[in-house]
Amino acid sequence: MRVRWRRVTAVTLIGGLLLGHLWQDHRTVERLEQRVEDLEAARELECLARNIYWEARSESERGQRAVAWVTLNRVAHPQYPKTVCGVVSQARVDRQGRPLRNQCQFSWYCDGLSDEPRDRGAWARAVHIAGEVKAKFSRGEHQKDPTRGAVFYHATWLESRPSWAEVQKPTVQLGSHQFYK
Repeated sequence: MRVRWRRVTAVTLIGGLLLGHLWQDHRTVERLEQRVEDLEAARELECLARNIYWEARSESERGQRAVAWVTLNRVAHPQYPKTVCGVVSQARVDRQGRPLRNQCQFSWYCDGLSDEPRDRGAWARAVHIAGEVKAKFSRGEHQKDPTRGAVFYHATWLESRPSWAEVQKPTVQLGSHQFYK
């Protein structure tokens, strides 16, 4: 009887330790997965803020929000990458996969210049707007989109409109940008 009891106790004890260890590992994996999700969310927010900063830092806050909405509208559109960073970095590439100079969806991304923000105040505003618009977009508050669903825009100061503007539907002009669906 004692041998069986010891065997059962040992098996139960070892099994409990293993299950406890596995449970601990499961919680560790969950924590690591959450950290990865947090890092990905932070990276997405940074990409959105950089796009706002470089595309519209001299615009009003409404104009900056409009650029953020276009970026997010592209994420939701089937013809564009499914992440903010994918949309922002979308470009024609060379054989090594590097963006071709001045062949990006957003000109600042592959203009050959540094992408580090220099104006701290403008950068802080861009980060704030990125978080605000991303939250509204995530909650489905699309009625707050000042571009009315636009996925394109161009600066109004260009000498000639881009060729794609001829086939797109204008939605609104905000500041020095014309927006299109």
